Amino acid sequence: MEGCPQQGGGLEKSPKGFDGLSSTQRRNQVSDLVRKVYSAIKSIRNIPFGISPSGDMSSCRNTSFAPVDQWMKSSGYIDYICPQLYWGYTHSSMAFSSTIRTWAGYSRSGSVKRYVGLGPYRLLDGSSDWATSDGAYLGRMVSDARASGYSGFCIYRYASLFSGDSRMAAERTYLRSILRR
Repeated sequence: MEGCPQQGGGLEKSPKGFDGLSSTQRRNQVSDLVRKVYSAIKSIRNIPFGISPSGDMSSCRNTSFAPVDQWMKSSGYIDYICPQLYWGYTHSSMAFSSTIRTWAGYSRSGSVKRYVGLGPYRLLDGSSDWATSDGAYLGRMVSDARASGYSGFCIYRYASLFSGDSRMAAERTYLRSILRR
């Protein structure tokens, strides 16, 4: 990578990894890595750096050992957060409407922007929480994100929007109308 003094940017690899560490120690190591990556990027060029974590905060903290809630409210970690909220409105435990409000409620530094990651591919893969899509899911999701103070959105599997599926064509048409408002 141009501008990097060496591969890895001076980050040392622990010979033991996470073996024998408590959950708190693991979260601290992951946070230290994120802070070092952020600093390394900013030392080269002032471009935005962010994280796109699982949309399930419990999974972030307890499985990935990523305390993204702390990173959002502290300086020196991220410029933006883009949780992967790929679930539909009818998901049994992570329904989109409640999950987007939960993430909007997390404290964050005024400089940290919040985007939402959307997963329209789920309409094509038969996910039951997208099965009731009426051609307006994506547009409603973007509207809900705007109403909740999000700065924008990202699409996972952008190519799925152009799959040739008639349901996805309806989603694109409605989304286009929302984006023009």
